[in-house]
This record gives sequence, C-alpha cells and structure tokens, in this order.
Amino acid sequence: MNAKVEDASPENGIAPADYALIGAGVLVILAGIFAFYYFDPQWATWVRTLTVVAGLVGGMFISSRSNPGKQFMGFIDASIVELRKVVWPTRQETMQTTGVVIVAVIIVGIMLFIIDYSLTAFVRETMGG
Repeated sequence: MNAKVEDASPENGIAPADYALIGAGVLVILAGIFAFYYFDPQWATWVRTLTVVAGLVGGMFISSRSNPGKQFMGFIDASIVELRKVVWPTRQETMQTTGVVIVAVIIVGIMLFIIDYSLTAFVRETMGG
C-alpha cells in the first residue's frame, strides 16, 4: 500500500481552498488600491503608495500559497535558473551587430524612398499632374 495521500483536488488541479487563497490575495491587493484612493486627503502620497505596495506583496504572498501559486513560483525559479545559463554577447559582438542593423535600416530606408518617389512620380504623370 502506498503511504502517499492522494490529492483530493478536482481534475483541473485547483481545489476550493486554492480559490479561497487566490480570492483572499486579490482582496488584499484591492484593499491596498482602495486605501490609496480613500485616504487621499489624509495621508501623504508616499504612505498611500506604501499601502499599494504592501497590498501587492501581501496579496502575492497569500496567492503563492495556493497550488497554482506554487506552480507559478516554480516557473519563476526555473526561469531564473535558465537566465543564469544564458551566454550574453560581448561588448564587441554587440557593437558589431548594432552596426549591421543600422546599415541594414539605412539601406532599406533608401530603397523604400526610391520606390515611394518612383511610384509618386508615376501616379502624378498618369493622373496628368
């Protein structure tokens, strides 16, 4: 017999407790936003801004305790690991690539100017202008 307890969550992986946690997180975020506007005349702007930041942090913390929140945090952790694996170009490679892009943009711009000027002249001559 397996000692693991099976998850009683429904097929989509979100249990009712998860909905409650996500809902509570959203309410905390909304409370921070509400406090920002409600206390406009009484509190300084920086204090009201801190209420929004606190609401966002608190709401995200509460929501991260749910199953979808844990999955999202796992995704963020995996993304950070992948970012550490990225091989960033050197300064010389960046400058060379930027130069190639600038030259290509200038060439395409000149070509579009010639095409536009030619078509404008053609239409002008065709219309008798």
